[in-house]
Amino acid sequence: MGEPHSGVACDLTSVGFKALNSAVQEVTGVAAPYSLTGSLPLIADLKQQGFDVQMIGFGKMCVYHGHDEYTNLSDMANGTMILSRMIELVDAAC
Repeated sequence: MGEPHSGVACDLTSVGFKALNSAVQEVTGVAAPYSLTGSLPLIADLKQQGFDVQMIGFGKMCVYHGHDEYTNLSDMANGTMILSRMIELVDAAC
């Protein structure tokens, strides 16, 4: 066994999470946050240093990390709108 890795739990009360959740709702019409298990030590380090860490992906969950992983251009367009709106919301909150 190797050294243990830090897990990551996003703060569901943070400005970043609220902005991301709102942006997803505005762009797609539905926001349903969920969590996957995994080890992301660099992200955990950023969180421990006080950064408001949020993680999101815009691909197809049914092929996530598969040999034939893909996404649709429309998903990437929505992702761009979501991230743009999230920045606006965080900026307005600060």
